[in-house]
Amino acid sequence: MTHEETFQACITAILDHEGGLSLDKRDPGGATQWGISLRYLRSIGYDINGDGKIDKEDIKGLPIKGAIGIYRKYWWDKLRYAAFNELVVVEKVFDLAVNCGSSQSHKFLQRAINEIGENKLVVDGILGGLTFGAANRSDGNKLRQLIREQAEEFYLNLIKKNPDFSVFKNGWLRRAKW
Repeated sequence: MTHEETFQACITAILDHEGGLSLDKRDPGGATQWGISLRYLRSIGYDINGDGKIDKEDIKGLPIKGAIGIYRKYWWDKLRYAAFNELVVVEKVFDLAVNCGSSQSHKFLQRAINEIGENKLVVDGILGGLTFGAANRSDGNKLRQLIREQAEEFYLNLIKKNPDFSVFKNGWLRRAKW
């Protein structure tokens, strides 16, 4: 696969998992469209409708092409996901980065690499040459399975710490197991 084909495969999965508009008041990210939350939109300073404020109306007006552009610029390119050799790894890392944050997703990957035992990486959530190299030398399917297990444990711990999040449990666990 080319890098563009890999990005397209990943973004298709993410958009499928995230869906369209969500105005669930229990979501700590606030209003969300295509997986882009109001909290995230504010963090990157993106006023979609140009009215001088970043609010729910910007989320409601976010077109799918705009979301894809945000994913490309602020995740795919910024985090250098094209450096991964295997689709089974990058699509899982990227998908979880969108759902629970890039640093957390990268820690899942680093712990998974350490569990395989080939390398001992510092689990800092930062993707660098050592993490990319170790991931690209590892069995992609094994990494993906171990990342799934990390994500499941993470989500269950979130729910244990905040029982109000139990409303998201089934969706989160489906996401982890994907």
